[in-house]
Amino acid sequence: MTPWNELLRLAADGDEEARARLLREIYPKVEAQVHRNLDRDFRRRHPWMLQMFSTGDIVQEVFLAVVKSRPEAGARNEFELQAWLASQVQNRIVDRVRFHLAQRRNAQRARPLATDAGDAVAGRDPTPSVVAALDERARILEVALAELDERQRCLWQLRMVEECEFGDIARRLDLASEEAARSAFRRLQAKLAVRLHRLGVQSHGDIPPS
Repeated sequence: MTPWNELLRLAADGDEEARARLLREIYPKVEAQVHRNLDRDFRRRHPWMLQMFSTGDIVQEVFLAVVKSRPEAGARNEFELQAWLASQVQNRIVDRVRFHLAQRRNAQRARPLATDAGDAVAGRDPTPSVVAALDERARILEVALAELDERQRCLWQLRMVEECEFGDIARRLDLASEEAARSAFRRLQAKLAVRLHRLGVQSHGDIPPS
């Protein structure tokens, strides 16, 4: 077993020194890599959902849950361990985001939750405490959305859940143009950012335009 795999095993077995070393030497790089990967692969399509699930405290909690799960990383060096842990953390976060988006879509259609949505996360879900923390973030988002007026909630639903293009949103909300719909959504993002901040949720960086 390589020294890095041994360190991971010791941390999984509850060795506080090994866990502290992982948090000190590996976690900051894992967190940065997770954020980079999410920005590239997922965040631009679902920036608000991902903001809720990728703050530093949540990423660290998922990281520790991965470590505690007695994983087999097969890492030959520090870089491979970092890459493997980042992929495990990212997968769990993305799975949960997709799960909540699927719940919203099915609720909108007034149908029971599709089984494939649940199956999508069943194999890689973090521990129950992490699921609870991630679900709490979804609850906070619902609180922030509930404070919007009906037209603003409809705009958020069309863009973030149904993934409509701005031209289609303009037609459905009777806005003047595609650019008017895009501007309305940017104003909505700014308003939600203020409300989420008030509720204790802060992004790790700027939200990209959608």
